[in-house]
Amino acid sequence: MSAVDGIFTIPDWINQGLESGKYVRVGSVIRDAQKQPPEIVAMWREVNPNLSQVLTLVSQCGSVTSILTLAVSCIGFSVVLQRLEEIEQGLKRIDHKIDVIFYADFRAALQSAHNAFTMKNYDNRRAFAIQAVSGFNNAHRDLQRLHSYSI
Repeated sequence: MSAVDGIFTIPDWINQGLESGKYVRVGSVIRDAQKQPPEIVAMWREVNPNLSQVLTLVSQCGSVTSILTLAVSCIGFSVVLQRLEEIEQGLKRIDHKIDVIFYADFRAALQSAHNAFTMKNYDNRRAFAIQAVSGFNNAHRDLQRLHSYSI
């Protein structure tokens, strides 16, 4: 046979009677030891733990979990924002480099066009004119590509 533990609430008057010897406990039955035959005074009933305490503990755990979730979310957002700022700075540097490269290519095409109009030799004029047209076409294509990426 195995023993079973239970949770009981003991009223003060029963506790005092048990301590003084006026009452005896047999299982869950409290009997008056001074009477013959001993009369039943009370019967203990097993009680559940205080559910309000359990619910309070569970709600506190839920609150702590909510606060931790909020903290993790805030940290996550700050990390994402920091990373986005780094990416934005990188894109600005790339954008500046693209602008400089576009300007340099466009300037080279203009110089080739100027050379095409100022050269005396026909073959040289023709070669510079072809370079200028090619440079302007490349600059136009790059400009269209840049506009298609812009928001």
